[in-house]
Amino acid sequence: MKLVKYIIIAGTFGFAMPTHAQIEEKPSLIERFKQKKSKIQAKKRAKAAYKEWEKNYKQRQHDHYMMQDNQTKQMMLDGQKQARRQAKGRTHSWWWRMRNRL
Repeated sequence: MKLVKYIIIAGTFGFAMPTHAQIEEKPSLIERFKQKKSKIQAKKRAKAAYKEWEKNYKQRQHDHYMMQDNQTKQMMLDGQKQARRQAKGRTHSWWWRMRNRL
């Protein structure tokens, strides 16, 4: 009989006390909207900052190139061309590869 009383008391006590999720206040609709808007604005600011950095980087690269003499400029161009070829994964044209297979 005592066990039943304890079970009943524990059950009523459990129903009477709110859980942590019920106590926690959720942000209102306006607050959620402000949070979402601030997140979008932060993304836009980050994208704009990256674009500005990239523009400055390319300008510095161009200025550095323009200060070189003609022979160095040609070496730099050849290096860029080779880098593009390696990035594509093909260092030789299709006819060069076919000629060497025969």
